[in-house]
Amino acid sequence: MTEILWGEYERFINRELTGYNIVYLVIDAIYESIKRYVKGNKSILVAYGITKEGKKVLLHMELRNKKSYKFCKGFLRDMIRGRLNTPLSITTDGCPGLIKTVDEIFPVSLRIRCWVHKMRNLSSKVPREI
Repeated sequence: MTEILWGEYERFINRELTGYNIVYLVIDAIYESIKRYVKGNKSILVAYGITKEGKKVLLHMELRNKKSYKFCKGFLRDMIRGRLNTPLSITTDGCPGLIKTVDEIFPVSLRIRCWVHKMRNLSSKVPREI
């Protein structure tokens, strides 16, 4: 079963992305309850695209424990290798490695800071009671 699932995953991450006209790209890490299978704090970096027609598409994902510049660059290059078009905008959190990579690989795309992350960061600085 593991070999079958791994094969499906490899086909998924190596597929061509030319069939998707991506306008908006969203990149973020999600945390799943996988500690039973993997030691340490791991996350899955995920890229979703929204097409010109408004369809949401899971484009790429990879298991990692941090969003370093080196990892993020490889992650985005994998999508370019799959012939992902240049999106109009890319939404990310405030991770410096991810920001630097997006600015390098997609210099003409508008990078937008995720409002959910921004509001969480701001609310952690504001006292609960006034």
